[in-house]
Amino acid sequence: MIAEYNALADHGRYLKIYNYISPIPAYEDEFEPLMLVDAIRELNEDIGIPEDLTTAIRQAKKGEEISDEEIESKIDAMADDAMKSGNIAVNPRSSRKQDIVKLYYKAL
Repeated sequence: MIAEYNALADHGRYLKIYNYISPIPAYEDEFEPLMLVDAIRELNEDIGIPEDLTTAIRQAKKGEEISDEEIESKIDAMADDAMKSGNIAVNPRSSRKQDIVKLYYKAL
């Protein structure tokens, strides 16, 4: 999700990353930043990274029940934490808390 969000701010880095992780290289004239997003999804699947945040949280809870509502209730605090982290300052796209909240909901 973050790679998709930041695709609008790509300045050539996505092609370089794509060519590191994709078995089929791409060239500048044919590359679209969303190709990297697809390649990341494929890589995640290949190595067993959950496809969404809900699955990742449930796996981390190791069988302990957690409802969708409980997960959603933590999004505001998670967005606050994200805004305090140094990652927001170095992110290629300027982000506000409401952007982060939307990303979390999309990642569910």
